[in-house]
Amino acid sequence: MNLERLPFTVLATLLVAAPLHAQEAEAEGEAEGSASVGYGSAQLESSTAEVSAPRDFGRAGVFAVGVERLFGFAKTSGKVTIDEGTVKTERELENTSFYFLGGNSQSETDSFAGPYVVPRLGLDYFVVDRVSVGAAFTYASDSGKFDETVSGQNNRNQYDVSQTSILIAPRAGYAYMFSESVGIWPRAGVSYVTIKSVQDDGQNKAESSQNMLALGVEALLVVLPVPHAGFTVGPTVDFPLVGSGKEPVVVNGQVQSRDRDTNKFTTLGLQFGALMWF
Repeated sequence: MNLERLPFTVLATLLVAAPLHAQEAEAEGEAEGSASVGYGSAQLESSTAEVSAPRDFGRAGVFAVGVERLFGFAKTSGKVTIDEGTVKTERELENTSFYFLGGNSQSETDSFAGPYVVPRLGLDYFVVDRVSVGAAFTYASDSGKFDETVSGQNNRNQYDVSQTSILIAPRAGYAYMFSESVGIWPRAGVSYVTIKSVQDDGQNKAESSQNMLALGVEALLVVLPVPHAGFTVGPTVDFPLVGSGKEPVVVNGQVQSRDRDTNKFTTLGLQFGALMWF
């Protein structure tokens, strides 16, 4: 072995190996950098998706069942017009109430609260994320007896009274959840109401009816303190579109029916309800 040439051989080997090692290190660094950038991009995309995606309530496929307008505050105003040609009768009624489990829906008396404060069953389905379609339903039936005796006169009035009301309110809504437990759910639709009342004294039967179509708007706050259950609270407006009806009138001792040309009721409220979703 020629020892004099050994240093030059080692030096040449190092000079050749150094660039190769630098190239390998640079390639590894680029690979690691690409992996880091890819991971960061994936993490950013995941975070963006989490922000833009709806929370559990409001996802496509969610079905919500609610008991609505259980209690709250409502201000109702009504207008009834009866035009008989030579005689025109107009009535304007107002009512302000704090109610629990519904108010008096009879618009025949001065103490009415209107048909829009009666508790209702709500069914809503989210067809896509955040967008719901559904309807609210009400069926109420009341009956009783009236017995009046006038002292000093041989006069006694007795009759049975009954009333049936039905409400159907299709609607659409948009739910936006700020967190897992708090969000908003504005909804809008139309409400159709039909009410029938009967007063029967055994000899004469007096019947009255009402039919109303209204625009309903709700701006609800949704609070879900436990999984799959919670409550709603918010302002509601029921604005009349059309309304008509019939009411009894006594003519020459006989009970007859006359038309209500206008039969409209407006309700502004702050109403509370409960819901479950699946």
